[in-house]
Amino acid sequence: MKNMIKLWLVAFIVFASTSVKGQTDERNKIQMTIMHEGKTITTELSGVGFSISRYKDLEPAPDAATTAGTKEKTVITGNYYLTLNIKKVNNDFLKLMSKKSTVFNGTITVTDTYGKNAPKEIKFSNASLESYSDQFSTMSYEDAYSSSGVSLSAKSITINGVVME
Repeated sequence: MKNMIKLWLVAFIVFASTSVKGQTDERNKIQMTIMHEGKTITTELSGVGFSISRYKDLEPAPDAATTAGTKEKTVITGNYYLTLNIKKVNNDFLKLMSKKSTVFNGTITVTDTYGKNAPKEIKFSNASLESYSDQFSTMSYEDAYSSSGVSLSAKSITINGVVME
């Protein structure tokens, strides 16, 4: 019986130590820096996503009255979207996002704290807020009382020096 209790105790300690390590290990550091009106706003991120929406060239409408005098296709350019999970929303970032017509440029850097992966740099320009959500809880989200999600749209994006078209 004593051996069974010792075995359960050892198993519990091993499980507890590995689960705590898994929750606190932050291998990658993700940081966003925004330049707006001469001010630098730095925000720590817990995650970032990137997507491109490309639209095919649109043919002119077949109606002769609509297409009179036009011979070229109408082109709608693509949009670039960034989805951000913010660790803690600071007041400077919140003020920037509070205005409807705010347009800004910024850089997101992803760094491997172990040094095994090369850093990644995402530069975006002419960005604006598409959506913002904040979820508050009595639980803790990475040492914060809320979980914040932000979606940005940008006119141009460069990833590690490669311009996305």
